[in-house]
Amino acid sequence: MGGAQASDDLESACTHESWLGVAWQDDAEATLDHLRSTCGETGPDLLVVDHYALDERWERVLANGVGAILCIDDLSDRRHHCALLLDQNLGRRAQDYDNLVPDGCLRMVGARYALLREEFRRWRGLSIERRQSCGYPGAARILVNLGGADPDNITGCVLSALAIADIDGETYVDIVLGPASPWRRRVEEQAAALPCRAAVSVGVNDMAQRMQQADVAIGAAGATTWERCCLGLPALVVAIADNQRLFLDRMATRGIACVAELASLERDILAFFDGIRRDPGLLYRMSERAAAEVDGLGADRVVAELTRTLPAAGLPERA
Repeated sequence: MGGAQASDDLESACTHESWLGVAWQDDAEATLDHLRSTCGETGPDLLVVDHYALDERWERVLANGVGAILCIDDLSDRRHHCALLLDQNLGRRAQDYDNLVPDGCLRMVGARYALLREEFRRWRGLSIERRQSCGYPGAARILVNLGGADPDNITGCVLSALAIADIDGETYVDIVLGPASPWRRRVEEQAAALPCRAAVSVGVNDMAQRMQQADVAIGAAGATTWERCCLGLPALVVAIADNQRLFLDRMATRGIACVAELASLERDILAFFDGIRRDPGLLYRMSERAAAEVDGLGADRVVAELTRTLPAAGLPERA
């Protein structure tokens, strides 16, 4: 397979293999059996693989029962056996996957391929227009969303910092929790005690509109980063995982977002809002740079590449 020839040490462990919870061999065979039982012996035309614990060993087993494999990755730290690879990371280059994917693998690399729901593209124009017209006099509406279950209650830590931050009493804090959040009651208590207006919502389905209405966000990295960028929403991003470090450093260097460390979260939040007061143009510059990175057309680009590539790989064209 050219650049992704298996090494003599093919059985060496993937860095994140333990995250799978079972032996990769057992998972691969179980997945292959399931695909054959549901899709027949020929299997599906395309299998999308998105898991840090999976690498070329697992993918080689599955290649026997599928038409082609599309791997989604953002670490470029292990080999893949796939026909297509997608990495939406900011600043990532196709060359980062040299010797990690087969020769001829189509590499869709960079934020221009960010996969976003249609709603974000719909709200993009209005969101950018509002920011350009208002000139960003300040952060009157703050969106707080740390995503998922937030088991460590980072949301609560953010609210503790906002409680002592020098923000206007008319500021509105829009707090969004995931349905699985175990800290809802505590967060609601903290929101009620803030020296400004605040509300807590759970499991919302209008995130694009909330982002459009917000002046600034405090949130996590991950896919929501591209959602914020598409809408030109400036953000203070909390560094939660070590594997986000390179990505966050790139955002900060490009002026797309500011970064807060968990170990100094309160201090970083206070410094962020102090910076907004000292530099009235900060949020506007962040908004412009963020919007320039993601235009909301990434999913269309991926579909176009799939449509062009899969027939060339010997797979049937779809109507």
